[in-house]
Amino acid sequence: MKDNPNIKIMVCAHKPCTLLNDSVFTPIQVGRERVDFDLGYKTDNIGDNIGSEHFLYGEFTGLYWAWKNVKNVDIIGWNHYSRYFCLEDKKKSTRELILVNEEEFSQMSFSTKALDSILTKYDIILPRKKVLTESNWNRYSRMKDVRNLHVIESIISEKFPDYLSSFYKLLKNTNRLELLCVFITRWELFDDYCAWLFAIFEEANKYVDASHNTLHEERAFAFLGELLFPIYVHHNKLKIKYLPVAWINPNVKNKSWFRYHGSNIKSTIRFWLNI
Repeated sequence: MKDNPNIKIMVCAHKPCTLLNDSVFTPIQVGRERVDFDLGYKTDNIGDNIGSEHFLYGEFTGLYWAWKNVKNVDIIGWNHYSRYFCLEDKKKSTRELILVNEEEFSQMSFSTKALDSILTKYDIILPRKKVLTESNWNRYSRMKDVRNLHVIESIISEKFPDYLSSFYKLLKNTNRLELLCVFITRWELFDDYCAWLFAIFEEANKYVDASHNTLHEERAFAFLGELLFPIYVHHNKLKIKYLPVAWINPNVKNKSWFRYHGSNIKSTIRFWLNI
């Protein structure tokens, strides 16, 4: 990687909130077409955009905007208004999330000085894996319309058949996955990922049918995109640097070390007993 790489970490937001905003962390308002207020940031409905599709795409309208409109960047990141990587993980936390309130958040450091060094050794920075009590396929099926997954399965089978084994492995045969839809990586990998992802979504758009509710639930593509991203990462055997994510949530407290890891062990046991 070249000396002094140009770093841009996009921070998507859909409402007024406390967020990082400087020469590196760049807020983007998503869903601008659907609201009557402007947050004063870049918006997902200018330039080359799919802002009008926010009902289906959710925050991925912002990701598309970054792909098509951000220029001359070496390292690109994607954070949410309430979720940021703990880039200076001095305590070496083993959690995927560290819950903080706004005061605690304001005292944290989000220096990006180490990114160049990290991405010389690794391909991508991701949150640690979430441990579930069931497979990712079953979890989605229980919470959303499983027909959506069958649509994506069909598209991958036709358009990207080499990804199908990874699709089954990560969605049906494991209870762990990197969720949250946040990452930092080199632009070249981001560009390749977006080309793959939005090709799938473009094809999936043909299946949107309001009369039968197929893929016509709010943020359908956002929920599917959360599952597709780790499939891309693992299929391409990217070398991952795992870091905890700070989540601004004053209403929830961090579990103790024993409760947190005990819960993960219980979840894994339940998963294996139900296979």
